[in-house]
Amino acid sequence: MDYIIVESYPDLPSAHIACGMLQANGIEARVESENMSTLYGAALSWAPIKVLVPKADAERAMELLKEYQD
Repeated sequence: MDYIIVESYPDLPSAHIACGMLQANGIEARVESENMSTLYGAALSWAPIKVLVPKADAERAMELLKEYQD
C-alpha cells in the first residue's frame, strides 16, 4: 500500500494527536520519524514529524486535518 505525507508537525505529541484523530475517523494513519526523534531527541528537533495515510485516503485526511486546525 502506498502511503503519502498529509501533514508535518514540529513535535511528537502534535503528530500523535493528528494521527489519532484521523484513526478515530476511520483513516489508517501512522507517524513517521518517531524512532529517529526518540533516539536523537533535540539533535533532530529541526526534523519534522510526518503523518502518513494511504494514498486513497489522503484527500479526506487533509480535509479533516484542516477542519481540526481551524
